Amino acid sequence: MTGVPYNSLTKTSIAADASVLPVLLVAGLGLIIGVPVLVVICQVLIQGSFDQVVSANAAIVLTTALAGFVMVSNTGGLATVPEFGKLVGAVVFTMALGVAVYANERVGRRWLRYLGGAPVLLVTAIIILSSVAEIETIAGGLYAATQLTVLGVAAYTYNETECLIIPALAYASLLLANRTVVFVFEAGIQSW
Repeated sequence: MTGVPYNSLTKTSIAADASVLPVLLVAGLGLIIGVPVLVVICQVLIQGSFDQVVSANAAIVLTTALAGFVMVSNTGGLATVPEFGKLVGAVVFTMALGVAVYANERVGRRWLRYLGGAPVLLVTAIIILSSVAEIETIAGGLYAATQLTVLGVAAYTYNETECLIIPALAYASLLLANRTVVFVFEAGIQSW
């Protein structure tokens, strides 16, 4: 429909004559490793930290944005190990957020409180612009939006239920859907 093969978005390919068993083993291994890592990083570390300093709704939005920046890989899909540059960006964002929280709680003058939020806005703008600049096609934008949606659903459901199983199911569904589409519809094609 968009002219962009799905495997070029996920950066995965499967041989045309691949049997089902090895594909299932690789997909299963990806789920066994990937899903717990995503849950620990996104819900336990990121969302758990935001829950301590901001409201629940703000934590959901911030978790989705920061996890989207850190965990969406340049090599397609959600990463189990964030890239170094993205980790640096996450640390800078977290420090800027700390300055804003400190200014909001400790500074008496209103204009200084707003000024304390300026670093967060600046870092957020840089992160958004760099993320948007990486998107090359409409299909790539839709693929990124799908990943952000899954991260948002995971953050929202974790906030509502305080159960890590539901975010794990969201991540597992995305990972399985990606692998299934490539296996069923694009086996034997490598288009990146």
